[in-house]
Amino acid sequence: MPNMYRFGLLMTMVVLVVTSFAPAAMGAWELVLDEQFQDPATFGDRWIFEEGFRRNKELQYYIPGLGKNAVVGPEGITITAKKQYVLNSRYSEGNKYWQKAWASGEYTSASLKSKEYSIRNSKVEVVVRTPEGQGLWPAIWLAGERKDMYGEIDLMEIVGQKPNLVYSSIHMGLKVTGRTIKQVKNVFPNVAGNETTCVVELKPDTITLYVNDTEVLWEDRNAYDSTGRVQPLQQSFRLILNLALGGMAKELDEGVLPASYTIKSVRIWNWVPDSSTLK
Repeated sequence: MPNMYRFGLLMTMVVLVVTSFAPAAMGAWELVLDEQFQDPATFGDRWIFEEGFRRNKELQYYIPGLGKNAVVGPEGITITAKKQYVLNSRYSEGNKYWQKAWASGEYTSASLKSKEYSIRNSKVEVVVRTPEGQGLWPAIWLAGERKDMYGEIDLMEIVGQKPNLVYSSIHMGLKVTGRTIKQVKNVFPNVAGNETTCVVELKPDTITLYVNDTEVLWEDRNAYDSTGRVQPLQQSFRLILNLALGGMAKELDEGVLPASYTIKSVRIWNWVPDSSTLK
């Protein structure tokens, strides 16, 4: 009888401990954006366009605005890369920066950046259809907002000559130069032309990436950069959706143009630590 009493007391204590700590471990995702790209009139409330030559000495010049290289339709928003001569509005003769030193470009495309939603403790889901072809470089990525450190999360990058190979990466550093990169490559069948779903979960202490419901990459969000001075993943991010040419995708085959990259939907949730607060 005494042994049974002790067992019963122990069980009671365990239940009390679990009950007292359970709420702190609970949490849920609260939907804050369900973007289907069906309302051009309010598009500018949520998205901005990048313009000009931007990164990696890529060949495309980004054209801002709907109805040019980005068109809203029944299946979402479609970005089209084209062979098209364009003057560089930021051209400055003799400038040391290539973005301004190139007087013109031979190709155009589009790049969208989230405007209203700052992504910190959030879950982002993007459903896309990617093109196939040498030199195409469609991407879904998060760019850190801080200027005193560098953080980047690539949900998906594909080089068009390997259309079923999906790159997923996490970048962190004091600066973009000298940063560390954690990257994985995974083959998924029938990616080109079909819907691919990419997800990142940014919880307070972890980052997890998924492609078509498969976990592909995980990182400790509290990790320090190589200098041990900053935590580049503990910041807010903006979502960028773009179709680049050249760069990591190497030499462009002009025969693949025009090429289209369709974003069907973007959904964003914010993390609520105690799900009992959700209605």
